[in-house]
This record gives sequence, structure tokens and C-alpha cells, in this order.
Amino acid sequence: MLMSKEDESQMTFSMLPDDLVLNCLARVSKVYYPSLSFVSKKFRSLIASTELQELRSFLGCTSSGLYVCLRFRTNTDYRQICFTLRQKISSSAKILVPISSLDSPFDYRSGVVAVGSDIYAIGGRNLNNSASSKVMVMDCRSHTWREAPSMRVARDDFPSTCVLNGKIYVIGGCKNLDSTNWIEVFDTKTQTWEFLQIPNEEVCRGFNYKIVGYKEAIHVSSLENNRATFMTYEIHKGRWREPHLSLSHGFHFSNCVIENVFYRYSYEMLQWYDSCRKIWKNLKGFVRRSIMNPRGEGVKMVNYGGNIVLLWEECVTIKKKLIWCEEVVIEKKHQGEIWGLLKWSDVVFITDEKNQLVRALAPDV
Repeated sequence: MLMSKEDESQMTFSMLPDDLVLNCLARVSKVYYPSLSFVSKKFRSLIASTELQELRSFLGCTSSGLYVCLRFRTNTDYRQICFTLRQKISSSAKILVPISSLDSPFDYRSGVVAVGSDIYAIGGRNLNNSASSKVMVMDCRSHTWREAPSMRVARDDFPSTCVLNGKIYVIGGCKNLDSTNWIEVFDTKTQTWEFLQIPNEEVCRGFNYKIVGYKEAIHVSSLENNRATFMTYEIHKGRWREPHLSLSHGFHFSNCVIENVFYRYSYEMLQWYDSCRKIWKNLKGFVRRSIMNPRGEGVKMVNYGGNIVLLWEECVTIKKKLIWCEEVVIEKKHQGEIWGLLKWSDVVFITDEKNQLVRALAPDV
């Protein structure tokens, strides 16, 4: 039966079957979801549904979401709150808003890392203030938490983490460690833990541990008596070696890896590591903001869907603090040059509470 012109004029998008509406919404950028939620109760319900998130994943319509952890000082201790970057409904400006997960088990001493659409909070301290081996996982599509298998060793002293090929590598976080248990590896597919033994006891005795996954290898470093120790583990060869000295210079700066290229923010410049020539090169086109720390201290850097996102703090007064965020588009030119073009830069958070920018993550959402 053909629909009359009068019926056609009364037909609205919200009258379509849920399956069809979900199929349309899944192909729309999540940036527009807050605005679309105001269209109707039906839209609001569908946008919040797990069915929409599952359909986005199935269709390959996921994108990176930016999550930022801030540590706030209380009268007796610290509390860590996770925020996500959202676009304002009334403008193109972006702001950090706290996530709605009320049962967050975040401890500011935990190691935190993103794998796919999940954020893992690893170790930290229990309610009785003892070291924890617990691992909690937040699904960033629904902001719900679940428990994963615990580590073999309790780690509470800021363990360092990285991800490579779906495996989470955790180092340090406890004083009573040696070369046999200093590194643990979690396979996110099999949900199992195992130790990765290292041949150098010196690296276990330091502090300020760093670990980076880059070019099918994990690179670890520690600092003791102002002396840094570096080691590289080649995954496929199953062996340890000393890294090239020039590469190790990027470990203790803000850094991230994008499409097998190692980037760092150092001394007023964004730089990338030329693995063929073994040198660091400036990212062409990037201009440092005058309000950024020239040495890179306190600057957080993350791979945001193939672009670089930088976050840093600006203290306006003794109490008032701003958090800036900017996105830099990476473009690879001919002759091996890499450019960084500013996409946007803005203040995303204003506060008069004592806090510290701890880390930034970019899971799939």
C-alpha cells in the first residue's frame, strides 16, 4: 500500500524502527551524541544503550576518546578522578567532564593503561592502605567496572605500564623485587599473567621507572643516584639488549608512539625518532605555545586516533589553575619528513582546587 502525501508529511525520523535508527546513529560521530540526546527520550535511550556501542564496534565506527586523570588533594590524602573530553552543546569548544562511574576504584598510585575500549587500573592500595595486586577494568563505552585476574605481585608504588600487541607490561611498583618478578605481562586475550625475567639486576634497584612499547620491543629504564639504566626486550627474538643511546634519550620526556614512530615533547619542540639515522628530528610546522613548560615538565602526550594530543597546566593565580589541551595533526611528507599541524587548542578545565594532571589516555569508544 502506497503512503499518501499526508502520511509522508507526518513521518518523522523518530518513528522509524529502533534497528534502523541505531544503524544511522552508529555512523554519526559521538561528538554529536550530547546534542542528539535532547531530540527525544527515544534518542536519549538509544544513545545510552549497549546495542549502539556494540554496533559501532561491529561496523568499525569507533574513534578515540580522550580520558584525563586528575589527582585532587584532600585533608588527609589524595583522590583521583577521571574526566573525558566532550564538546559543548552550544559551541565547538571542548571541556573535560567527570565520568559518571560512581563506583570508580581508581587509586592515584595505580598503573593505568588503555587497551581497545578498556582502561585498566593496575595495583595501587587497598582500603587498609596495603599494596594491592588487584586489577580493575573500565569499559569506556558504558563506564562500568569489572574485575580482571590479579597480578602475582602486589604493586602500589606507581608501577609503569605499556601495551604492545594486546599485552600489558607492568614494571616496578614494589621495593622487594628482583630480576625474576620485576616485570609482569598480562595477555588481554587469554586473561593470564606471567613474569618476564630480565638479565640486569641494576635496573631493578632504581626508581622513576619508565616502559615504552615501540617497534616490536619493550624499552625499560630506571634511575638510581642520577644514573639511568636502559634495557630493550625484543619480543619475537625473546632476548634482551642495550638500546641505542639516542633512543633512550626519549624515555624520560613526555612521549607516545603512533604508527611505529616514537614522538616526544622536549625542550620546546615536538620531535620524532628517525630509527634509520638514529637521531631525533623536529616535527616541522609545530610552534610551541608560550604558556607551555619549555622543558616539557608536566606536559602529557597521547596518541589520539593517529594525532598527538598535548595537555598541560597553567597556574593563573595561587588558587586558579587552567588545563590546556591541543591536538596536532600528523602528516608524513615525501623524503621522510613529518609535519605537525595544529588542529585546535583551548582551555578545557578551570579549577580553584589543588590538583595535579596525572595522565591522559585515548581508548576506543
